[in-house]
Amino acid sequence: MLNKRQPEQSFSFLDRNFVEEFKDVDTMRQVMSSAMTKLQPDVVTEYYEMLDALLVAMYFKNPPGRLIRNQWTYEVGTLPDFSDWKTFVKEEGVAMNKCLYEIPSDKVGVLRTNTKMSFPSDNSVIRVDKHNVG
Repeated sequence: MLNKRQPEQSFSFLDRNFVEEFKDVDTMRQVMSSAMTKLQPDVVTEYYEMLDALLVAMYFKNPPGRLIRNQWTYEVGTLPDFSDWKTFVKEEGVAMNKCLYEIPSDKVGVLRTNTKMSFPSDNSVIRVDKHNVG
């Protein structure tokens, strides 16, 4: 399944036997959701008919320079100026909801996360997050 998605890399799991049993279904959902959202790996799924099971593989693709940089910026919900109000509320009929704050735009700074992931040759992952607020 992984060789179809990424044929340039060879995968061998013969030396990695790991079993973790979850008695509660909600616990498994929380662990998988946390791994997928926090680490943001590549995810591959395949249905295994013989056992009526879904196989899920989460892995990190080693980039050519072994370094990945991501940036995420959040648009702050401030009290809209007239042009935004006219566009979204008056013309499109979107109701002003509670996600907008009564703060002038010039008083609010940017909310940004810079993520740098490094993949050393020992197959570990080093992740550094830098958060900018205001």
